[in-house]
Amino acid sequence: MTKSADREYITTAIGKKYRVEKSSDFEYVTTAIGEECFLFGVDVFAHEWTDTRKCIRVHDPLYGQPYTMNVYEITVDGTVHRFAAGEFSNNVWGFWLPTNRARPDGHDSARIPPDESNAPHTKGQEKRSS
Repeated sequence: MTKSADREYITTAIGKKYRVEKSSDFEYVTTAIGEECFLFGVDVFAHEWTDTRKCIRVHDPLYGQPYTMNVYEITVDGTVHRFAAGEFSNNVWGFWLPTNRARPDGHDSARIPPDESNAPHTKGQEKRSS
């Protein structure tokens, strides 16, 4: 861990340097078991994650154990969405979203269920029988 000009950085075991963001700028939203998690109206695991080289320090919402989670971006219909994620244990993922993500109309676009979004259906979604 290093600090420079009021910024904190960590270096991974393989030498990647990440800037530590303020954890208060993110809020915990969900834990996903397996490889399916719907945010922004899509399954984030069906999209390519871009590593921003930033991270946040958080605590497991259930057990309080500290973690460092990387901040990623995905692009959905031309819009870039940012989130933090990491594995608590094998295939158990925690997700955090920026606190300033609400749209001007006050609706939180990150939590729109897939059936209510305009995003195309992706892997893991099946037609529901009526």
